[in-house]
Amino acid sequence: MEIYYVNTAYINYLRHKADRNVLTNELDGRLRPYVGIIFTINSFNYFVPLSSPKPSDYTLINGVSTIRKSVVPIHRIIVKNTDEISFFGKLKFSSMIPVPNAELTLFDVEGITDIRYKSIIENQIRYIRRHKDILLKNHANVIYQQKMKNLPIGYLRNTVDFKLLEQVCKEYEITTQIVEATLETASGDDTL
Repeated sequence: MEIYYVNTAYINYLRHKADRNVLTNELDGRLRPYVGIIFTINSFNYFVPLSSPKPSDYTLINGVSTIRKSVVPIHRIIVKNTDEISFFGKLKFSSMIPVPNAELTLFDVEGITDIRYKSIIENQIRYIRRHKDILLKNHANVIYQQKMKNLPIGYLRNTVDFKLLEQVCKEYEITTQIVEATLETASGDDTL
């Protein structure tokens, strides 16, 4: 399991053509890395975004701030040691999107200069590698099937439209191939 970026132009294409619920790379006018992992579902590369812990990931239980449990659409990356619990972020399965290979870029973990951030990413990767089969079976495949069957489950209202996104992903790949072929032909004509 590796961590990837998704091309901003592709994300914008999906948001414009298919589903405004696709997460954006833009946040408060600055570019935010859209990073995540890849699972293969229905012959598509499904990109599952990683997210940092937020205040909404906690709840008060008997006056104590406690990390919420994972649910199908959101898996919290929690590592329990003998006397310590570390919360490294979450995987947002409700926001996973199909992405062509050409629109993915491998995230250079070794190039991270912020030691704290690098440690978080490395811990996320270790956790994901140890639990990849469970994450695929109990989260990615479950939410995918639930959404495709249009089951009446509350969290599915905020889940992206996988079927539509797959159609738009195919359309994007075809359009990109046509543009690339046209450019190759045009550049070949210049040499004559």
